[in-house]
Amino acid sequence: MEGVRQALDRLRIEVEKGASRRKEADARSKKLFATLKERDNELESLHERLDLTRRILTLLKQCDEIRCAIRVNSDNIALASEKADRISERLSRVERERDTLQERYHKIELASKALEAQLDDLMA
Repeated sequence: MEGVRQALDRLRIEVEKGASRRKEADARSKKLFATLKERDNELESLHERLDLTRRILTLLKQCDEIRCAIRVNSDNIALASEKADRISERLSRVERERDTLQERYHKIELASKALEAQLDDLMA
C-alpha cells in the first residue's frame, strides 16, 4: 500500500508541476501575445510612416518639376519681354519715320499747290 501511496504522491506532484508549468506557459503566452500586438501596432505605424514618406517624396519630385517649369517659363517671359522691347523700339522708330515722311509729304503738297497757283497765275 505504501508503494501505491508513493506512486499517487509522485503523480500528484507531477500533476501540480504540470499545472504550474501550464500557468507559467499561459502567462508567458499572454505576455508574448501582448508583445506581438505591440509589434503589430509598431509595424502598422511604420507602414503608415513609409506611405507618408513615399507621398512626401512624390510631392517633392512634383515640386521640383514645377520649379523647373517656372524657371523655364520665367526665362521665356524674359526673352519675350526683351523681344517686345526691341519691337517697341522698332515701332517707335517707324512711327518717327512716318511722322517725318508725313511732314515732308505735307511740305511737298504745299509746295505743289503753290507751284500750281503760280502756274495758274502765269497761264491766266
